[in-house]
Order: sequence, then C-alpha cells, then structure tokens
Amino acid sequence: GLYPEFAQYSGIYAGANSTIFEAMVSTGRPADMTSFIYDPVTAIDASTSIKNNTITNCGDGIYLEEQAAANVEKNTVAGGDTGIYLHTSTDNSVFDNTLTSNTDGLYLSSSDDNSVTYNLLDMNDTGLTLDTSDNNTVQYNTVTNSTGTGIALVTTSGNTVDGNSSTGNDIGVSIANSTGDTISNNNLNDNTTWLLQNTTAGAVDVTNNYWGALADAAAIDALVEDDDENGALGAITFD
Repeated sequence: GLYPEFAQYSGIYAGANSTIFEAMVSTGRPADMTSFIYDPVTAIDASTSIKNNTITNCGDGIYLEEQAAANVEKNTVAGGDTGIYLHTSTDNSVFDNTLTSNTDGLYLSSSDDNSVTYNLLDMNDTGLTLDTSDNNTVQYNTVTNSTGTGIALVTTSGNTVDGNSSTGNDIGVSIANSTGDTISNNNLNDNTTWLLQNTTAGAVDVTNNYWGALADAAAIDALVEDDDENGALGAITFD
C-alpha cells in the first residue's frame, strides 16, 4: 500500500504486491541533507509495480531494498541524488524510465540478475553504475551528457552491457576491478576525455563496439585509457 512518511523514510512505501501508478512526488530539499533524507518511493517487498510516476527534487527517487520481481517502468525522475537505486535486489526489471539531472541516474549496489533496458539517462553527474553487482543485463539504454562517466562497472562480473549508446559524456564507459563482463555493440562515440577507461590490472576485451568516425586503431587507442597511459593498468582490446 501507500504510506506517506517524513524525515528518514520514504514518501511512498510499497508493500508486497503493490502497484504505484501515475503518482506525482516533489519534495523541497532542505539545506541540511544530513537531517532529512527524502526517498519518495521505497519498495522492500516482492512483486511491486512502480509505473508512470513523476518524481522531482528528492533524495533517491525510487529505491528498491532486498527486492525481487519488481517492475520499474516509464517513470520520470529528475533533480535528485539518485534517480533509481537498487540495493541487494535481484530479478527486477527497470524499463523505459527517464532519469535527468540527478547525481546518479541509475545505481545498482550488490544487486544481481536484473534487467536494465531502454532507459534514457541525460545530464546526470554519473549515468548508470553497476557496483558489486553481477549477471545483470544492461541493454539499449541511452546515456548522454553526464559530467562524469556514462556507464561505470565497479567490482563486477558476468554482466552483459550490449547495444547501449553512451555519448556526450566525459567518459563513455569506465571499468574498475571488474572481470568477465561482456561489453559489445555499444555506441561510445563523442565522449570528451575517454571513450573507454580501464582502471583494472587485467586486460579488457571490448571488440565489436562503435567508436564513431575515428580513422584507425591508433586514433581509437588515443581515446581509451589503459596500459599505454599507465603501466599498472591492463590493456584494452578494441579491434
């Protein structure tokens, strides 16, 4: 059901088998964010549907904690700390959401086997992050105009990152302490500092991605960060 709360709690609390549909939530943000934390939609039980909601100027717009089999679909979240946050959650679908001007657009923490598809992430500090999260499917998302990284993999394994567009960011894709992820068929064109960054000691294979109109391997290599820039880093194979 829906339980309006305040201070450290969520504006909307979703219990088991709940549906949250076409709500509008906007919260004024006090100067002292250590005293007031606004998470307007929180789901902590199974089989929740969160759809067609508009959430602005809040902490974590949609927060899933230990959640399974939730559908988070067609929501708009803007101006918050994190647009959609999954923590210790598995087997959820995050589909066709619009996440703009947040600190983090979409963040998965210790969350495995989720589907993240067809989302638009624009003008966030960081677009989409997988942090200690394995075996997720990240496909057909558009990540643009991030002031930092478009797609970040941090201590991950077994994820499929395929068919996404990560362009116009400072860094297209960043890989840190991650192994065994599949990164293919992504458009990584037109990012400012690095098209792709490898900060791990191991080699990374990112063949079959689109690098824009760069003329040859040397031109691509100049825009990826790996062992050429720092001998402690692993090499990136891109062709």
